Amino acid sequence: MGFNQAQVDSLLAACHRRCCICHKFCGVKMELHHIEQAADGGSDDLSNAVPLCFECHAEIGLYNDKHPRGRKFHPNELRHHRTQWLDVCKDRPETLMDAPQMREPGSLERLLHELEFDSRIAGHLHAHELGCPFETGQFVAAIASGTLLWLEEKTAALVDEAYIAMRLANAAVASAFAQPLGNGRNTLLNEGQDAVRKAGE
Repeated sequence: MGFNQAQVDSLLAACHRRCCICHKFCGVKMELHHIEQAADGGSDDLSNAVPLCFECHAEIGLYNDKHPRGRKFHPNELRHHRTQWLDVCKDRPETLMDAPQMREPGSLERLLHELEFDSRIAGHLHAHELGCPFETGQFVAAIASGTLLWLEEKTAALVDEAYIAMRLANAAVASAFAQPLGNGRNTLLNEGQDAVRKAGE
């Protein structure tokens, strides 16, 4: 059913639209997390909600219990984070006066934006549009930072498969454009289009 909107509005104002864990300003990117999940008996009462940024929310929701690294967030800790931050906002609001409002997106958020961009590329299959390769830089950065290690194995496998397909498509299209004009190039472009189509599936 979801949280009551009037109560949500009050909670977001109380936390100044800042994450209760990392304290970054989120603006419209604010998310609410059920401290106790519905599957575990959690309710839609606002006492069960903690405001989070995308990155912290993703770390909590995508943590891999079967192959753990680091320390998982538990409900009691989340309650403490919420209480402590709301107390700061209520009792010492002056601490927010000089806090920067801008925030850099985290690695998972950047990876998501890259995947969304790449899905739009996959929708353009005309030969003259194939010169725009799939972006893979955030995937490489996520590997380097260890971000993908947080993901559940099934989610990580899907991300891996998507980027393997996109890199194969990039290679096929690059090979086609490296050929001189003629039937050979057209054949390779057709193969490139097929690779782009598969990457978008």
